[in-house]
Amino acid sequence: MSIGGYIKTSFVDYPGKIATTIFLSRCNFRCPYCQNPELVLDSAAFPVDFKEIIEYLKKSQHLIDAVCFSGGEPTIDPQLSEYIAQVKGLGFLIKLDTNGSDPEILQSLPINYLALDIKTIPEKYTALTTIPEIESKITRTINYLINEASFEYEFRTTLVPGLVDENDMHTIGKLIQGTKKWFLQQFRNTSTLDPSYKTVQPFSTKEIQKLVEIAKQYVPGTFSR
Repeated sequence: MSIGGYIKTSFVDYPGKIATTIFLSRCNFRCPYCQNPELVLDSAAFPVDFKEIIEYLKKSQHLIDAVCFSGGEPTIDPQLSEYIAQVKGLGFLIKLDTNGSDPEILQSLPINYLALDIKTIPEKYTALTTIPEIESKITRTINYLINEASFEYEFRTTLVPGLVDENDMHTIGKLIQGTKKWFLQQFRNTSTLDPSYKTVQPFSTKEIQKLVEIAKQYVPGTFSR
């Protein structure tokens, strides 16, 4: 595994905090619309040494509040726990971006905030990811967050035509009903893992507004971005 890169200062990755965002390479999903193919395939031209990031964080404790681990998929990196422990030891808040494929590890990591990508309805996950029994793992992760998690979290869904429609929004909404935050993200076809998705036309503003209206029936704190 390797670190594909990092953003020294981010004002958008951790709500209300100034964060450093670390991108861990590789992913166990192969979502065709993924906008970070170089991270998924671990093909970053200039991987980063974690020691470099730690040195930066030590010098920036007066500026940075939190560190966000993103990807790729961070939970498949065998060094994730060690990375988090080192950063946590410096006094930073920890945010994790994940696809939710490993519900067990989420219960053991000392995180403060989690963002879970809900790709589509559970029934479509196997075809999307080719991972056996992935439906039950995603459902378990969602249930854990809603019913047991002691940290803050949010759900987010990228609105990809063909993978998410109005009926799917009703299904997902019922599944996560009771949560506080659900962010619906516009699909961008400029850089995708599957080149054919560059020809997929994103939803119009009007279509997105309709999907947001459906989502708000189940999660009033739904926003588009």
